[in-house]
Amino acid sequence: MAVGGVNLDNAREFLECGFTSLGIGTNIVKNELIEAGKFDEIERLAEAYTEKIKM
Repeated sequence: MAVGGVNLDNAREFLECGFTSLGIGTNIVKNELIEAGKFDEIERLAEAYTEKIKM
């Protein structure tokens, strides 16, 4: 499992190198988005990661 340093630009690379899972926290669930009630933006970020890593 890759954790720390995983972002939208390199997530797929981790999987291509043999990692089977990714720990993605604050790059999706950002405190400022939660505090502003922008849950749709959190959902959009999660969807962006899902699309990026599809194999």
